[in-house]
Amino acid sequence: NEDIFNKLKEIQNQIIPLKNSTENAFSIEANYVEVPTTLREVTRTLGHSNRINCLTKIGDNQFISGSADNTIKFWNLDDEDLKPYDCITQFTGEVSLVLLLKDKRLCISPEKGNWIKVFEKIKTYNESEGELIINNHYKVLSTLEIHKKDNTVSSMIELDNNLLVSAARDGYIIIWEFQENNFKEKASIQVCKEGVYSLCKLQDNRFASGSADGKINLWKINEEIVNNDKDKNQNKYKPITTLEGHKNKIRCLILLNNNNLCSGDVSG
Repeated sequence: NEDIFNKLKEIQNQIIPLKNSTENAFSIEANYVEVPTTLREVTRTLGHSNRINCLTKIGDNQFISGSADNTIKFWNLDDEDLKPYDCITQFTGEVSLVLLLKDKRLCISPEKGNWIKVFEKIKTYNESEGELIINNHYKVLSTLEIHKKDNTVSSMIELDNNLLVSAARDGYIIIWEFQENNFKEKASIQVCKEGVYSLCKLQDNRFASGSADGKINLWKINEEIVNNDKDKNQNKYKPITTLEGHKNKIRCLILLNNNNLCSGDVSG
């Protein structure tokens, strides 16, 4: 019947726009959220001579890039020419991770290496003007090398109270504390033999780790041990809980604004 066919065609045309907003096109609740369908390229730059391994936000419109050309470059999108306004060239090795701390120190780790170099800004005093000038140039403050040899540092995060956390493919998490103008080991946690590949800061100075065995551990400081002088050699951190939803290596963890923890593994 032609009338029935035309009516079905009319209904189909009304349903098609809903297909992208709900799994069931016939559902009354579409749960539609309006999002941009396209992203427009704002600008483009060629600032490195080899692949870029990491990007780190350092301001509203500023970021740092780490590259396989062994350099770290500083960018400002407000610059019309979009040229790097500073560059760290004294790093030895392909840059894999860059973390900017709250006090503006930089923690940098190579693609192949069990160490972290900590850089700080060079401060100079202009005697004629009588003022302190902070340049964009950086110098090496210290080198952190406790993870086992030939085990690459895979992730770094900063906690409160001058604490730095690093994870590596040796299966260890190291907690560092900034004391006397240098980072010193505060605690060492063995998670798994296959390696820890991701870290994420949570609320109340807790953090999550994702490892090669597909497990996510949530950690907090064990105040009972910290406050007991007799137990100095015991592990100062303990897992709150372990999430076992993955079966493969967990490469990334992020915390959303609603306190949902998202994880991604190598299987996709």
